Amino acid sequence: MLALLALAFACLTSLAAQATDPAGSYSFRSYGADQGLRNQAVTSLAQDRIGFIYAGTEDGLFRYDGEQFLRLGTAEGLPSEGVTVLHATRQGQLWVATRKGLVAWAADGRRALGPVGLPGREVIGIASAFDGALLVATSTGFFESTPARPAFVPVAGAPGKAGAAWLSADGASTLLAVDGQLYLRQSHGAWRRRELPAAQATQAVQSIVRDRSGRFWLRGRQMLLRLASFDGAIEDLSAQLPGAAVQKGELSLDRAGRIWAPTNHGIACFDGAGVTVIDIARGLPNEWATSVTVDREGSLWVASEGVHRLLGRM
Repeated sequence: MLALLALAFACLTSLAAQATDPAGSYSFRSYGADQGLRNQAVTSLAQDRIGFIYAGTEDGLFRYDGEQFLRLGTAEGLPSEGVTVLHATRQGQLWVATRKGLVAWAADGRRALGPVGLPGREVIGIASAFDGALLVATSTGFFESTPARPAFVPVAGAPGKAGAAWLSADGASTLLAVDGQLYLRQSHGAWRRRELPAAQATQAVQSIVRDRSGRFWLRGRQMLLRLASFDGAIEDLSAQLPGAAVQKGELSLDRAGRIWAPTNHGIACFDGAGVTVIDIARGLPNEWATSVTVDREGSLWVASEGVHRLLGRM
């Protein structure tokens, strides 16, 4: 009799769990003040070549060593406490951008390397090539550097305004988006220009990525466009976003070729077969997200109020 009662209780518990736990839900581990992340307004995430996870905040840089977050600030070489963008190159070199310039970060994770690049300028985007060449978007225009010429110089012929930037892996092609216009330069030749359709040109493009099929993805605060090529057809995918960007219309491309777009109502993941939305109903700890990164082990990290790591793999 006791065995039958236990079996019945187990069945009822299982049914209740199914009723309250929607199919396809996810579990996350959250990191906050108890783990050393004293500023939980996280703006950007990245992983360096060693495997450290970094969180950029409005009050400095935080490095996660597997147990705790360690705060790093101007005493360690940051140009400003306000971190705007984190960027890991294809070799894993971490660049930390702030409201007053950017710096490369040392492999030991404890300090900046070398002088401040673009001192006094607010950096809003970074792209890089395999050889370490950098393309940097600032609030006043675009700058570039190469391993042979590490000092940043203005991008010749580029608009002197804020915009989004993309650089090909081989460094041969540059794409900029400024004021509803796209500018393409190949092999450091002349710039080609293309206007976005009037319906999309009113919203600033804030991020650009290119997928494995060679298509360009352009993100604004409430906009998502996909171009078959620079001159190709434009698809408006804005309706597939669950919401608008919280701060900046970020896009990120992971090692599996998936494209991630955080919003104020969850995260959209485009994987070629369609779009998956991860929101509160499916286990996201906070309604909104500002940045995401997928580490080398395939774990999804989410910047929001604090940092959250998906348990398991997508």
